[in-house]
Amino acid sequence: QLMFTIFGAPQRHGQRDFEHNIGDQRNVFGKKWNDDFGSYQGRDFLIRDNFYHKPQASLNHIWSISPSTSLITAVYGSTGRGGGTGDIGGFVRAGGSYSEREFRQPKDQYGHQQFDQFALYNTGQKNTLHDSMMTPLTYVIGRDTSSGFISIPAKNRRDPQAGENGLIKRASMNEHQWYGILSTLNTQLSDNLNLNAGIDMRWYTGSHYRKTIDLFGADMHFDRDNINMMDDWVDMNGDGVKDANEMGNLVRPTNSASRLFGNVGVEDRIDYYNDENINWYGAFGQLEYTSDIGLSAFVSGAVNLSQMRRIDFFNKIESENTTDWSSFIGGNAKIGANYNIDDFNNVFVNAGYIARAPYFDALYTTFNNDEVNEEAANENVLAFELGYGYRSRAFRANLNGYYTSWQNKTEVSNGRDTDGNILFLNLLGVDALHKGIELDFSYSPVTAFSLQGFASLNDWQWANDPSGVLSDENQNVIREDNFFLKGLKVGDAAQTTMGIGATIVIGAGLSIDGQLNYYDNLFAEYAPTDRDDEALVGVQPLLLPSYALLDAGATWKFDLGGFKAQARVNVNNVMDKEYVAEAVDNASAEFGDKRDTPEHAALVNGTRGWFGFGRTWKAALKLFF
Repeated sequence: QLMFTIFGAPQRHGQRDFEHNIGDQRNVFGKKWNDDFGSYQGRDFLIRDNFYHKPQASLNHIWSISPSTSLITAVYGSTGRGGGTGDIGGFVRAGGSYSEREFRQPKDQYGHQQFDQFALYNTGQKNTLHDSMMTPLTYVIGRDTSSGFISIPAKNRRDPQAGENGLIKRASMNEHQWYGILSTLNTQLSDNLNLNAGIDMRWYTGSHYRKTIDLFGADMHFDRDNINMMDDWVDMNGDGVKDANEMGNLVRPTNSASRLFGNVGVEDRIDYYNDENINWYGAFGQLEYTSDIGLSAFVSGAVNLSQMRRIDFFNKIESENTTDWSSFIGGNAKIGANYNIDDFNNVFVNAGYIARAPYFDALYTTFNNDEVNEEAANENVLAFELGYGYRSRAFRANLNGYYTSWQNKTEVSNGRDTDGNILFLNLLGVDALHKGIELDFSYSPVTAFSLQGFASLNDWQWANDPSGVLSDENQNVIREDNFFLKGLKVGDAAQTTMGIGATIVIGAGLSIDGQLNYYDNLFAEYAPTDRDDEALVGVQPLLLPSYALLDAGATWKFDLGGFKAQARVNVNNVMDKEYVAEAVDNASAEFGDKRDTPEHAALVNGTRGWFGFGRTWKAALKLFF
């Protein structure tokens, strides 16, 4: 058999990236307030969007060599286009990007941004942003063949007569070309033994750069980050002399709607432009054993070679812009067994070891070709699992415990400094220990009723004090630091969860269902700049209030025009429960984990974070043909 498939689903959605104090959200603008939302030229406008399209194509060949042997081979490719938008400019807002120290935030009474004011500022017109804005932001452009006046809200421009920089909307692009081949041989060696073995090869190129989306009325954007494109002269001080800081690349505006998914040439790329090449060559195999006495077991292994290199098109000339290849040997080994004690009970055990090549960011931690991390090494994972299962006609349950030791992990995260600027943290050599117990069950005494439940009790914590590199949104390294994480709980995920739900079949294709979920031991995510303080060594991150959410739904199955159809309505958070879903660490040695106290409530109320969305609903209709 030979099959070809191709599919893709372009998507675009707005974002809200800037958390605000929990108390302010509750009492001022509301729990759903988005500080990135506003209006521009009479329409709703978001400074931050996320957009991506990743079509994939695959050619699959299935060869039945014999009744006991088959070979399945897939050749595939993927082309990804997209990224996220944001702002570039001299405005810095409190808790985000535009500063109240020098500029007034152009917001209406609902807290929405008024982006038309940035356009007025960029073009030297009267606006509400800056009291001292008296002179137009126009500069003489000097070239061999022409000269004239232009408006430039360039991030590199610092003209004391005109005040600070303007602001534009940019997109940080992450594009890729990904090709590969996966071929698996399956053969039945005997009545008890089955073998799977094959090869896995992949070739990946990722491109990272920025481009302009909307110049907010400005004529051009002046960029000085590409050393290979410094031919444009902007006479900022009007003295007719080509100063070094007046040379760069003028980027012209184009229609913003067509620029999201579209490619732009090197001359229209700003801030940074670099590629990553990653090649993967691997082989794998698994041997499975089954017996007539209820015992089954497997053993598997894999080995792979990873190669990585970086190409920098902005900071290096063409003859020197590519690093040497860095190579890593990795692999894994796993073993497991299951024993059916009788028709109702079974026990199982699994163990595994993984040596995984470091992430690309662990190799090039400072976003340049000159400081390759020569100490980058494989991440190592050692995992064990032990469990028990029960099966009967009406009742089913699984109980298992796990232990995972993760060593030399690379942890990439982001947070904000005291001015609200986004910082990216690349932690190297992080050790983590994850362990826990998990239970799930279902009970259906009659066809028309079923009960389901689960519980997950976990202990996730960091096991050492790693070092890391802090950088800003423009990939500039801020500093290197040591971080004190040993013994601290992993944040931003509830470590205790429980739930119980039921489904009732009413009849005539109609059923109703409900689910009550409980979340506890949810710690705030770490602010990286707060965890380099020795005074907080051993202080756990802020423990957020626990909460329970009730969801409910109804399903109707029916015939429609000769086809099977299904309609469903689902309501999440039926009781409209207010809860803090995420928060930034606001550690306190005295009250950080003492809930139900005024001091703890004040900590939660004063930290930055997100509320849950409250009551939401959705409806769907499916047609089967």
